[in-house]
Amino acid sequence: MLFGSLTCFVHLELDEIICYFETNMLTISDIQKLTKFFATKQDIEKLPTKNDFDQLKESVLDRMDAVFGEVKVMREEQSLHFQQHDDNNLFNKAIDKRVSKIESVPVIAHEIKK
Repeated sequence: MLFGSLTCFVHLELDEIICYFETNMLTISDIQKLTKFFATKQDIEKLPTKNDFDQLKESVLDRMDAVFGEVKVMREEQSLHFQQHDDNNLFNKAIDKRVSKIESVPVIAHEIKK
């Protein structure tokens, strides 16, 4: 309780009760000073609500889903691109092998065929 026990006021004189409230209660100037440090109802009304945070969270998650989708597509494309390079390298090696085999034939053999 605010006053501990209300029975303690029963035996006090009116002057003592008034003196107690005057010394122990907040004045208007005390309340005005406190409003500088604590949020008022008007201050709290300016803050975002739970609904605002939920909407923000959904918006952020939607954007993240879109970004993750793009990253996934890019990784798949990059994987395909690397595979194409590997295939091209194998094809080039096969062609190089065939060309070197053809070039290894002596020049005289071409002259004999004529």
